[in-house]
Amino acid sequence: MSRSTPGERVFRQSRVVRFADVDAAGIVYYPRLLDYCHLAFEDFFEHAGDRPYSYWIQDERLGFPTVHLDVDFLRPVEYGCPLTVTARVERIGTRSVTFRFEGVLGDGGVAFRAEVTKVCVGMDTGRSQEIPPELRDLFATHLVAGADARSAPEPRA
Repeated sequence: MSRSTPGERVFRQSRVVRFADVDAAGIVYYPRLLDYCHLAFEDFFEHAGDRPYSYWIQDERLGFPTVHLDVDFLRPVEYGCPLTVTARVERIGTRSVTFRFEGVLGDGGVAFRAEVTKVCVGMDTGRSQEIPPELRDLFATHLVAGADARSAPEPRA
């Protein structure tokens, strides 16, 4: 289930951890948690906006590859566990956007936090470009309260 509440500035995606996501110890293999973040990023476009991520890649020929990750793993995530991944926009630059993701367990505890910076790239050129106004507006609706839309230097891509 995915949802975004207007004015709340949080996009949420809930799931139950599947057997295919865990390792022999019965906990989610850490790269899979980053995949959960990316899945929430993709679904954000359709559920928080009005067009799926595939539209931007296939029709508009824009992508958002990750150029920087900062992740803290705080608690194990086990098979069968309910998990909600939240997404907020931390920073909007001219050519990049930084999302803050949290993995929240069924008991309310935070399992992981990830700050992920993505650069807007033309799919045909492979070069960074300005974020289109429509996407800038979408990102701005989920900007963390108090965050600056242009508070940090742009990453190079």
